[in-house]
Amino acid sequence: MVNCIVVDDNQGIVDVFCDLLNLIGLDVLGTGMDGMDAVKLYEKHRPDLIFIDLLMPRYDGLYAIRNIKEIDMTEQYLNPYHYSLGFQNVLKTKDSNTL
Repeated sequence: MVNCIVVDDNQGIVDVFCDLLNLIGLDVLGTGMDGMDAVKLYEKHRPDLIFIDLLMPRYDGLYAIRNIKEIDMTEQYLNPYHYSLGFQNVLKTKDSNTL
């Protein structure tokens, strides 16, 4: 099963998004509220996917991207992805064939 983490400063978006991910068969390993949480969750779980809001107060998604790339330079894909729900996210995958 493909696993992921979800990070957004809006808890309602996190809750709905996690429900949708579970419905399509993704295992949500953890959730966070800012870029610092994303980095910590990445270090702990090393997920297959990261769904992250780019625009958050304090530590934004770009902070997380920069720090995750420093932790693990072997990641092959780290691309901006825009969802129709109206918020910006980053989709990171270890294996592009999983989507």
